[in-house]
Amino acid sequence: MKTARFLPAQIWTITKARPGNAVYIRPEHSDRVVPVYLSDAEAHAVMVELSHVLVPRPLVHDLVLASIDALGGKLSHVEIFGIKNDSYQTRLVILQQGREHRVEARPQDILCLSARTGCPVLVSEAVLRQTGLPVSALGSQAVSADSVPQTGPLTVEHYLMSELNKAVSAEDFERAARIRDRLREMEEQERGIAEKE
Repeated sequence: MKTARFLPAQIWTITKARPGNAVYIRPEHSDRVVPVYLSDAEAHAVMVELSHVLVPRPLVHDLVLASIDALGGKLSHVEIFGIKNDSYQTRLVILQQGREHRVEARPQDILCLSARTGCPVLVSEAVLRQTGLPVSALGSQAVSADSVPQTGPLTVEHYLMSELNKAVSAEDFERAARIRDRLREMEEQERGIAEKE
């Protein structure tokens, strides 16, 4: 049996697609991305996790992480390891007492957990060969929710600004303050990176 070779990757961007949304996973040093197509609700969940803004009530991903922790484990990484019946095969890799446990999960769940914890996404070379799209081809695919072309993909900053506006409109000032603080934190991180360059 041949052992799969994996490439370290990360969530690169999220765009509107027809139908739904596409989360693009980009392996390091690659000019190709793996598209994972999600519904609006699933893409929203990934954006919430990427933004690191606390939600009023725990999400399913909080339950999964709390369960792993309670059992003495740690989420090591997540994998996109194959394709079956036109769907990605994905799993969590959990370390517990020196052993690796692989647990199959839905693609949207591994993306949310990776976004929440910062754990690596590993993509098999075979999946990248079979489904990878050139980065250069994506510019024209990004469209806003009302199908008006935009200049680029949806970003965490765009999402947070939208959520901030909603919170202020709903007079949920506590949530608005948390979102504002997260935006400032992200801005400071960007400034720090720019200063190092």
